[in-house]
Amino acid sequence: MKFQGINFWEMLKNSQFNELEISGENIISLNSHFEGISIPSDGKIASMKITPLPIKRLNVDLFFKGTDVVLSDVISEYFEGYGTAQIRLTHPAILLECDHIGKKINFTFKKFQRLRDLEDVIQLLLTLISGEEPLIIYLKEDKKEVEFLQMSPNENNDIRNELIGMQKILEFLKAIQKHYHIVFRDFELDLSEETIEILRIIKLHMDKNTETLSSFYLSTKDLILNEEVMNYETFTENIINKQQQFGFRVTQKINTINLLNQEIELNEDLIITCNDAYITKSLDPTYLQEENNYRHLEVKSANEGIKMGFFLTEDEIVGF
Repeated sequence: MKFQGINFWEMLKNSQFNELEISGENIISLNSHFEGISIPSDGKIASMKITPLPIKRLNVDLFFKGTDVVLSDVISEYFEGYGTAQIRLTHPAILLECDHIGKKINFTFKKFQRLRDLEDVIQLLLTLISGEEPLIIYLKEDKKEVEFLQMSPNENNDIRNELIGMQKILEFLKAIQKHYHIVFRDFELDLSEETIEILRIIKLHMDKNTETLSSFYLSTKDLILNEEVMNYETFTENIINKQQQFGFRVTQKINTINLLNQEIELNEDLIITCNDAYITKSLDPTYLQEENNYRHLEVKSANEGIKMGFFLTEDEIVGF
């Protein structure tokens, strides 16, 4: 093989035991031989994928003695090279990579068939990093138990805190299932900002509580001004330029909301309201007068706070 524009051996070393794909643009030529016979290569090479093969591959169970923490039907793969070694444990719900010598782990959540699978995986990881018990591998073919890894209880605090946070989310997901009579199935645990925001909205709906926002973005599209009291010109002068306080109320009808591939029916109005708002970010006043050019205004509350909820009391609901 001949390459251009890349350091092949450096890329191979950095990828270690992960799959590596090289674009055809970086491949000048490829000559193949099998048992002394040259294999011709016709046409341009689109890409090349290199897949490391494990030295050993076994079907195992993972567990801790004296506990009910068990993960069954795990594929264990042993890789060696580059002056190091790695054991990769693959389960439908998780990929766990272990540096046995350095006693370090790296994990990636995959897909869960149900919340119980997520619960089992979190509990296994928390038990592992606690360092109280060694992780045992049960070799099914040999019917043999092997003490695999015992971690230090004084390390991996960041991972521990991350898992405790996931555990709290898991308990809330259980409450959502019970409250809305649904079941989360075949989902990936996406903890993006969008997902966290959806969880906040669902919690407001479940608890019938009001949340106080530090700031809020109003669209000029949503501004309905009474021309007799305040037109766009006076709004620009008084509210934007002079930052006078004003009241607003935004109503968003939410029929359903999607969480982890599950549609949840809310069928309620989400209301955001404030009595003493002021704009913290100004905008070009010309945009206020153009129908198809909407801008967002960041607003904050002077004292009372910006309220958001599905079931606001009468004194919390205001308008211009």
